[in-house]
Amino acid sequence: HRKRPKGDNARERVMSADEQARLDEASHGGLNALVAPVFTLLTETAMRASEPLADALWSDVDWDRKILTLRDAKAGKREVPLSPKAITALERLRELAGFPDQSERLVSITYEALKGAWNDALTRAKVKNLHLQDLRHTAATRLALKTGNIFLVKALTGHKTWVMVDRYINVTASDVVAAMHAETPVEAVPVVVPQPTEATVRDLADGDAA
Repeated sequence: HRKRPKGDNARERVMSADEQARLDEASHGGLNALVAPVFTLLTETAMRASEPLADALWSDVDWDRKILTLRDAKAGKREVPLSPKAITALERLRELAGFPDQSERLVSITYEALKGAWNDALTRAKVKNLHLQDLRHTAATRLALKTGNIFLVKALTGHKTWVMVDRYINVTASDVVAAMHAETPVEAVPVVVPQPTEATVRDLADGDAA
């Protein structure tokens, strides 16, 4: 009747700029033209790989607000902010789909097909140990480095607690060195660190299965 200790399966892998360039080239050379814009969409939005594939429809895209609404995400309904690159990726997906009706699915590809294309792209690009889920870490970390604002990161990832946000921001010593030696100094952004709550402590114990 003893409680088994939880394993630490948290990943801290973030895609580098060089790896992204190689993967972009490799995915554009694939047989399925949908793959490249989907990879871009995941990298820019921090969505889970299954989220744009499952229930998202073209009617869920608000082009004026630059928001994609996920009606049935893992943590409930949420709004996903769209960067300029994410919008370009969506426009490409819409073009490839022949400018579909609003009621049609956003991406007509299965998760299994997407994962297979991802593994093929990794092989061609000679990139190792990079999972689709790592694109979520990549998006969160890049926004944190760009803005220094963890509140924006929390809104991007859709996490409910700060513990989980912290798990997805994977800043390294190399990132610090790059900031220190940047030709244009990074402007300091005042950040208020949220105080832990009882729910936060419980989250830290339970972990995230995202």
